[in-house]
Amino acid sequence: MMPCGWCLQTRTVTGSSISGYCPSYTIFRYSSRITVMVTDVTAANWKVSALIMKNHTSKCKLTTKTKMTSNNNEVGKNTDKENQYDGPSKSQLKRDSQHLIDVGEEILKLSHEDIRSLQLPDELDVAVTTALKIKSRSGLKRQRLYIGKLLRSMDSEAIETQLRKIQHRHDTNTAHFKRLEKWRDSLIDNNKTTLNEVISRYPETDRQHINQLIRAAHQEKQRNKPPAASRKLFKYLRELEHSKGNE
Repeated sequence: MMPCGWCLQTRTVTGSSISGYCPSYTIFRYSSRITVMVTDVTAANWKVSALIMKNHTSKCKLTTKTKMTSNNNEVGKNTDKENQYDGPSKSQLKRDSQHLIDVGEEILKLSHEDIRSLQLPDELDVAVTTALKIKSRSGLKRQRLYIGKLLRSMDSEAIETQLRKIQHRHDTNTAHFKRLEKWRDSLIDNNKTTLNEVISRYPETDRQHINQLIRAAHQEKQRNKPPAASRKLFKYLRELEHSKGNE
């Protein structure tokens, strides 16, 4: 609604008059002041402004009222789709980066022999060797970050696969070790059920020899002597486990 005291006067400029544009505008007059409302956004340019100023008065204010057409909306939507980023998010990239840093730390926990078995690329191998020599906490942290950075630039998946194989082997060996320890302690306590379990699992067990080791280890424990016989019993159990593994 127009303010009180205003009178409405309209005028249309044809397209041929301004470089192919076909603008329309409305003039609101109040006293000696004139406000021009351009209702076609394509006409809101300095050429239109100059024409209106020339045909009316120097005390003229030009304002625009933008009208978005359906075509403009479609163009905007298409542009938005083109600008969409389908790659991993920043959070995912950060998680991937941290994962490789963790992989590097796990490599540093391996023995020198296991690290050699990984057959790391030269640059990474040097970085790992350097990290193992660093005593400073801050220096080691920087070196771990550097190792993670190197892993991002190479086939880290193949390296991680080899790492998991080594860790699985260690876990298996640890499980066997703990089971043998449990058996040894149970045998020293003269548990016949455990002895039968051992003989059942390892049919090649020399019963006379294992019974001698059990008696010696039992007496050793009763007299609080150094566990020499206990170590021999454990060694024999390991030999039995090793022979079964080679079958």
